Amino acid sequence: MFAIAITIIGVYTEGWLIMTCGLLTLFILMMPLKQNGIISFLSMISFSLYLTHDVIGSNVVVIMGMHLPKTFLFKGLSFITGIAVSLLVAFVFYKLVEEPCVKLSKRIKYAVK
Repeated sequence: MFAIAITIIGVYTEGWLIMTCGLLTLFILMMPLKQNGIISFLSMISFSLYLTHDVIGSNVVVIMGMHLPKTFLFKGLSFITGIAVSLLVAFVFYKLVEEPCVKLSKRIKYAVK
């Protein structure tokens, strides 16, 4: 009952869009993360995504923005494309660089003194 009251107050004071985003975020945080394939995938590639998203995704959005009309639809399309390309590049980077490096690092033996 308390959650419903907070939601109603939030919609009234902050608007439905902000409240929807907040509730969606809360829902995602409450999910059993290990069982969710999307969350597991994003967790797996998170470091590679951190390393590559700014260089790749931002440039995709900027380049598309220079060549497409400045409408809401095309701005959304360039943003979604930037996210998709960032995820794809991060996955490839993970498979080709991060995963082999992690495997290689596990083979390093340190001398104990």
